[in-house]
Amino acid sequence: METRPDYKSYDSLVEDEIKFWSRELVKSIRKGIPINLDYSNSHLFKESGKSNDIYFHPEVYKEMYDKSFLLDKSTIRYGKALDLVCGPGWLARELNKRGMDVEGLELNPFIVGVANLYSRKRKNNKFTLKYSVSDLNKAVFEKEKYDVICADSGLHHISKIDRLFRQISKALKPGGRFVFREHIDRDFPTSILNIITLPIVFMAGYKNYWKVAKKARSLIKETFYMVFNRGETMEWGSAFEDAGASEIVSCAKKYFNVEIERYSFTIFTPVRVIADSNLELDKKIQWINYFMKIDRKLNQNGFHGECVEFLLTKR
Repeated sequence: METRPDYKSYDSLVEDEIKFWSRELVKSIRKGIPINLDYSNSHLFKESGKSNDIYFHPEVYKEMYDKSFLLDKSTIRYGKALDLVCGPGWLARELNKRGMDVEGLELNPFIVGVANLYSRKRKNNKFTLKYSVSDLNKAVFEKEKYDVICADSGLHHISKIDRLFRQISKALKPGGRFVFREHIDRDFPTSILNIITLPIVFMAGYKNYWKVAKKARSLIKETFYMVFNRGETMEWGSAFEDAGASEIVSCAKKYFNVEIERYSFTIFTPVRVIADSNLELDKKIQWINYFMKIDRKLNQNGFHGECVEFLLTKR
């Protein structure tokens, strides 16, 4: 799904991407420690008051985004790992705590600075942890250096997925793992399911009818574009949103052995509406759990949601 204006140069888009995610991180850390900065200790600062932002409510976030597969399959004690599109560094830091030497690569220099600064007194000093600036559309990796290469929800921002996956294959040691959790394009059946299930949020006690109507309108526009290639695409603040989403699954199977492949978020929109709502915490978690159970059933029965998890090994 095309979201970037054709007339902008690559360098201009990179600059826009850096500015956008820098602003997003600044907005978050003004309120507290978000979960994408510290997976084990996210919290709001007292003076910030209440917030429905899921990045500050780990019980809600982890009910939606179960990262146990990513963490467990990426962990090889005493191994060497590379975390791609690492953002503020939560995944690299967690793997370091588990006894690994870890490098994190991120396009944004400001975010890399935050990750390195935050990690100074929060890392396992028996092992190395370092974050560096890298444009993964251009990066060249050292041959057979890593036991594990991993990524959490950032690969769809890379426009040259095929090239990157070839570099990843080269950089893995024999038998090495490539583990990631990633957003992919929403297909037509998934879009229809999101539209159909969206009104269920009212059964949970959600009262913002206008917001649900706006969400439904956005989904219908997106589906119309998908079928007829006319109308409006989904608009994003990120310059590279979904730049490589359509190639991720095919390139994973092209360059690696697939050990595990599983999907989720066939019905993402109602889950996110509930997560961002003013419902009481217990009720919110109850309904998210309800939707996620339905979601698992759908994916077990052949639907492919907009999120995929892979455990791949080097050929």
